[in-house]
Amino acid sequence: MAIHDLNHLFAGYGTDLAGEAEISAWELASGGCARFTAAWALDLAGLLTGLVAFPRRTWRAFQAGRSDQNLYRYDVAELSALPVIEVEKRVHGAPVRRLPAPLHLAGLLVLAAPVLLAFGLMGAVTTPWWYVVHHRR
Repeated sequence: MAIHDLNHLFAGYGTDLAGEAEISAWELASGGCARFTAAWALDLAGLLTGLVAFPRRTWRAFQAGRSDQNLYRYDVAELSALPVIEVEKRVHGAPVRRLPAPLHLAGLLVLAAPVLLAFGLMGAVTTPWWYVVHHRR
């Protein structure tokens, strides 16, 4: 998704597992994923992964995102027509009012519970199927 990739660039997080956890936390803290349902699900899963595997880095990214605004609210064509400095201003511009950090994170974790359940169910269904398909003789 182009917006997610732009968020990586402007927020400064890598694309390895830790970087994906960080950008998930940052995107959720910086306004969420607008109308992109798949991005919400992936970011919530990334946040959970990050809090378990990279807790300090994920928390720092979450804190950083709380004072930024991600780019999910904009159209890619609109952003591509702007100078880079203008896009940078949209991300790191005026501070945004948010819930206190613990409440903000708690709300996101409540949203993450059904995502975790759905991914667990998908794994429970697809793992036996994958095993059967790939271990036929």
